[in-house]
Amino acid sequence: MFSRIVLIVLVISIIGLLIVALLGVNKNMSPEDAIAPETAKEEKPLLLTNIPEERVEIAVRGPIVADENFRGYTISVSQKERTMSVYNGYKKDAGPSAKLYNNSESFTQFVYALERAKMASEVAKVSDDTRGVCASGELVTFNIYHKNELKKSLWTSTCGGSKGNLAGDAAKLQKLFSSQIPEYSVLLDRAK
Repeated sequence: MFSRIVLIVLVISIIGLLIVALLGVNKNMSPEDAIAPETAKEEKPLLLTNIPEERVEIAVRGPIVADENFRGYTISVSQKERTMSVYNGYKKDAGPSAKLYNNSESFTQFVYALERAKMASEVAKVSDDTRGVCASGELVTFNIYHKNELKKSLWTSTCGGSKGNLAGDAAKLQKLFSSQIPEYSVLLDRAK
């Protein structure tokens, strides 16, 4: 009988210590740790993770033709500047260009617009090798950089059989980029 009482007291003591330990651990947890996984805060999309450190770019390669007739251009936008560079030939000899000031509010609005147009959305299982793609049309590549390191590169083309791995609205994205450069059409015309 005495051993039974000792065993019950021992079990109750252990249970009491476990409860005290669990309460102590719970008090030391931060509120974020206590959130259940299904209600945990969703991660921000790639384009919105660190806007001040981002740079976004569109690169357009024209049809695959003789080196003398080949044209392409890039538009790059960051919090501090907007640039457009038109190039001639496959070695990207410098053509007409523009470099413009930018500000944080303008860039923030632009990045949110790109996110809404799904610039970072990807179609699965599509090759990222764009060599020779869309020989008679334009190859359009959208790049996202964080601290000048390429984080994502998605492409599409104007050719029906080569839609690429970009899931977003390419026409809307291209219009958003070209609207960042007031002299966009003039620069393209000067390169012809």
